[in-house]
Amino acid sequence: MKTPMQSPRSAWTLGLGDVHVTVRNAGGEQMFDRSVDAPWLLLNLPPGRCEIAAEHADQTKRMAVNIRPRQRREVVVYFLVKGMELSKTDSP
Repeated sequence: MKTPMQSPRSAWTLGLGDVHVTVRNAGGEQMFDRSVDAPWLLLNLPPGRCEIAAEHADQTKRMAVNIRPRQRREVVVYFLVKGMELSKTDSP
């Protein structure tokens, strides 16, 4: 029997940012919804499928993630920031 995905068990942020992050489980239930003033957000999510949406300025990035039991997942979101140019060695 599958159980619905619950809210994150813990969350940490580090640094500078201004990104609004929303996490919804496969049923569309909101699990996390917060503005993050950091470039790093660590969430301890329970196993299951979820959608992560990150918004900064006029940009929104969405990704579907499947978390298996005892699995670590890393999701990286890049935003283009006005006034910052990327060199050919940078990867967005």
